[in-house]
Amino acid sequence: MGGMAGIAGLRQLAMRLYAGLLRAYRSHLAERELMQASDDMLKDIGITRSEIAGVVWLGLEDETRRRR
Repeated sequence: MGGMAGIAGLRQLAMRLYAGLLRAYRSHLAERELMQASDDMLKDIGITRSEIAGVVWLGLEDETRRRR
């Protein structure tokens, strides 16, 4: 019975690792795309170029972000 629990635990760990890698890859792509956007587009979105990494990785609701 212990072997099945070990396999299930490994499967769960693998899924969490895969989800984390997928999230990191998507964040990387979003950051790269925003870095290529024009300043006017970023202004319309409501962020500055220096905030892109924080917004992509931490989210818009990050409390350390400067309020306008």
